[in-house]
Amino acid sequence: MIPPSMHFAAVSRRPGGRWTARYEFAPSGPVEAHGASREEALERLRLELGRRSGRDAHEVSLGVRTLPRSETGWSGV
Repeated sequence: MIPPSMHFAAVSRRPGGRWTARYEFAPSGPVEAHGASREEALERLRLELGRRSGRDAHEVSLGVRTLPRSETGWSGV
C-alpha cells in the first residue's frame, strides 16, 4: 500500500540543461517544478506538493522516474 504522502514524479532534463519534475495526478491538475539540477527540481516539487496538500515538505515522499526528453511529450521549458 502506498502511503497517502507518497507521490510519483517524472523528471527530465530540458533543452539548455534545466530540469523539470512533474506530478500528473494532483486534483487541480499537473504540478511542475523546475531547477538548475535534478535535486533542485525535485525539492521544489516536494515543496509545492506539500503546500497544496497542507503537509510539511519533509512529509512528502517522492518516487522518481527519470525520463529521456523524447518520452515526456511535455511542452514548456
